[in-house]
Amino acid sequence: MRINNKLALLFLLIGIFSGVTVGVYSYYSAKNALVSRTFDQLKSLKFVKKKQIEGFYADRVRDIKLFSQSEDVNKLLKLLNKSSKSLSNEFEHYEYNRYFNRYIQSCGYYDQFIVGDTTGWMIYTDVSESKPNFNFVLDTIKNKILKSVFEKTILSKQTTIQDYQNDNNKPVSYIASPIEDEKEDVIGVIAMQISLTGINKIMLENNNQSGLGNTGETYLVGSDYLMRSFSRFKNQSVLKTKVKTIASINGLNNIDSTEIIKDYRNVNVLSSYSHLNIPGLNWVIIAEIDLNEAMVPVKAIRNDILFLSIVLILFILGFALFIARSISLPIIKLRNATIKVGEGDFATKVSIKSNDEIGELAETFNKMTFRLQTITEELKEREEHLSHFYEATLDGIVLHENGEMMLFNKALAVITGYNSEELNNKKVQELIDIKKNHIKEEQQQVFSYETCCYRKGGDKFPVEIQESMIDFKGRMIKATVIRDISERKNAENELKSEREKRLSALIDGQEMERQRFSRELHDGLGQELIAMKMKYENTINQQCGGAKDKLVLLLEQFDKVIDEVRRISENLMPSILKEFGIDNALKNLSKTFSALSGIKIHYDSIGNFDKIDDKTKTYLYRISQEALNNIAKHSEASEVNIQLIEITGNLRLIIEDNGKGFNFTNNFVSKGNGIYNMKERVNLINALISIDSVLGKGTVITIKVKLNT
Repeated sequence: MRINNKLALLFLLIGIFSGVTVGVYSYYSAKNALVSRTFDQLKSLKFVKKKQIEGFYADRVRDIKLFSQSEDVNKLLKLLNKSSKSLSNEFEHYEYNRYFNRYIQSCGYYDQFIVGDTTGWMIYTDVSESKPNFNFVLDTIKNKILKSVFEKTILSKQTTIQDYQNDNNKPVSYIASPIEDEKEDVIGVIAMQISLTGINKIMLENNNQSGLGNTGETYLVGSDYLMRSFSRFKNQSVLKTKVKTIASINGLNNIDSTEIIKDYRNVNVLSSYSHLNIPGLNWVIIAEIDLNEAMVPVKAIRNDILFLSIVLILFILGFALFIARSISLPIIKLRNATIKVGEGDFATKVSIKSNDEIGELAETFNKMTFRLQTITEELKEREEHLSHFYEATLDGIVLHENGEMMLFNKALAVITGYNSEELNNKKVQELIDIKKNHIKEEQQQVFSYETCCYRKGGDKFPVEIQESMIDFKGRMIKATVIRDISERKNAENELKSEREKRLSALIDGQEMERQRFSRELHDGLGQELIAMKMKYENTINQQCGGAKDKLVLLLEQFDKVIDEVRRISENLMPSILKEFGIDNALKNLSKTFSALSGIKIHYDSIGNFDKIDDKTKTYLYRISQEALNNIAKHSEASEVNIQLIEITGNLRLIIEDNGKGFNFTNNFVSKGNGIYNMKERVNLINALISIDSVLGKGTVITIKVKLNT
């Protein structure tokens, strides 16, 4: 896209974004305000209806209590105690028939009036099409619901409200109160069947001007989730329409709230609900209105916002095209001039007469092209000097980034055997074994190490690497210098081999001298001492008197000298090592050292040790002696474990103590020669040694030997 199109699009997008942002904010603000206002209306309506229903039942409780204490009801109860025949004759024209008739008809809250005794007889009003007036009828209590109400009232001696239940597919509800005598004993019950008409006069709203519109309604729900008042949308809904919604569930759990939910018709509604405080009834009052009806004003606002947004976008589009064209024309001139400069024409100039930033940019561009022309000439001269130096060095030099070679000199081709084309297709890690370093891009430090380099054909040779970070064309890359150190390494290896030979000869000479000295002690001095002892014993046997005891003591000194000579001889070269092998020698060493030092030493071995050569046996034995001496001197250990393990030609000697340990690293410098001597002996038999030590937890020495099979 051209810049004028981009600018036009940018202005257009900014305008659209601004319009959409304002529109969305306005829409949701209006929506939230409308929802909040509707919720407030529902809460107010619910509160009014709740107070009316609670007041309705509070009035019914007062009515029934007043009736239970009236003389008229007591007279009715006394007439009930007479025979049914006399009652029928006397009550047909009884004056209170007209009194109760007028009360029930005038208030409209009751469908039936009942007075019963504690034996199961009752007098009740009867209304039918043939008898439009109320008439009292004598009968026994046969209705299960009414019978249950009487029993609860008699037992509790309290006013009882019976929730609506189906009686012959008709919902009925009773309120009853006990009739007591002067001794406060229950002698009967007065009950009235509450009319649904009274409740529905309060709850049912069909007037669109009531604040509920065309879809709003208030209704009651019982603990069985069935309606207790008429629905606006369903006929005969009491005890027939199930309302198991979030509103009814939360309301029965004594939660009062307002929220958007699905109602019993599975329609999204704004709902406000609350639990009713009516003794004996577990009901919820719910006020709801359909979400779609409540959102009608918001939809009108949304349409207005969309219309205004379209008009605004058209205006912004025209304005954006005009502004974009005025900005893009000078920039296009600068672009064309830049293309020429990119092709190498540094004499290019632009002519833009403007006092704004674009005019300043044009002036700066002209200065830049002049400066570029000067710098280019200087760079060509410097490049010639650097080229001579770059190609003259004998070390390979390569500039690379993430392994990709960017520049290299001829010396790299000489030492690797690849030509320039082949090197261009190679990565640095294909030529040398690169070691990770921690050079940071902003640092100019040099990192040096030794590794291997690969020649064409697969041969490798030792090289010394020097790496550093340099600034190359505005970004930091690695500069690597590769120096062939094959001759130096060969000289070092020869020196190392010569040193090892001399050291081995020295140690082997020491061992041979120890063997010779051990034989001299054992076969020479030892035998002479034994002969002297035998002669001395004969002399003791021939002597008599008090001097014999002193001679016996002197004989014991002979024994000690002989034992000491044997011990020295054994330490110089233990005969058990050659006669019985390394396993028995280490076992004997552990036993002897434990007795002398007081440290518990446990020795275990696994495998076949017959293939171990004499030199390895001797060195392993000396290493064990050195390790035990170090443990006794420095570790403060109370227990040592020695293990000799041979598995498939691999031999391991493990010496572990529970002493105080020490901080051991590869650069550890010991005060004595113990660790140094062990390392030297290990190197001479081409073995490996590892020392792991933790302060307070002891030290583990492991020697690994590859046996010649």
